Amino acid sequence: MPFELVLRVSTLTHGGWRAGETAQFTDWEIVCRGLSELSLCSRGFIKDYCTQGVEHVLSDPGVGLVLDVPGQLRFRGASLHIGGTVRSEVVGEFLGTEFSVQVPGASLPPAAWLDWFAQADVDVVWRVFGEDAELTAAIPEDYSGWFLQRRDRLNADDGGLLVRNLTVADGVLSVTISGQWSEVAPLWRIASLGLTAVPGARFRCGNVEGAGAEWPEYLRRIPEGPDGA
Repeated sequence: MPFELVLRVSTLTHGGWRAGETAQFTDWEIVCRGLSELSLCSRGFIKDYCTQGVEHVLSDPGVGLVLDVPGQLRFRGASLHIGGTVRSEVVGEFLGTEFSVQVPGASLPPAAWLDWFAQADVDVVWRVFGEDAELTAAIPEDYSGWFLQRRDRLNADDGGLLVRNLTVADGVLSVTISGQWSEVAPLWRIASLGLTAVPGARFRCGNVEGAGAEWPEYLRRIPEGPDGA
């Protein structure tokens, strides 16, 4: 067993998650000397993993800690030395395939979505998971959990672009679209542009948020799609 273990972790101490903000971090160095116990379970260690907390190991003699990294890392030794330094950095842009929009108004009819795709010359239909195309007139007012899919792909998979979290509060409608990027990329892009074209719309995607009018320019900066996919 090695005599010494050095572990480096960072904590966000000031600032937020939004792209372009300045965030302040404390970089901690944990040094455990005179190791008497060291174990890591089968889930192992992943660099840049966000640990969910630290547990103090009560032992006599010695001192130790338990962290999830995401496997459970447990160590104990004769002494524990902890020191930290502060740094600041500008939060970078991160995009996931979950895209949420808030628009003024109490409704966003299913037909409006089909119009956006028709303008892009893409033939899509509404469906529930694993089912065939549904007539637009039969779509319920709350279509959370329904999918948009190209008509020519109905037999290729069971889903499509998922529309969910459709809610209305204080005269503002909120909705989220998501899906497996490799399968729904073109649909995702068209729907995101349609949603943000609604007057007064605001969007959030990953840690980026802004007015709907800003989204087309942002989308042009990521030609390969969210996460570079």
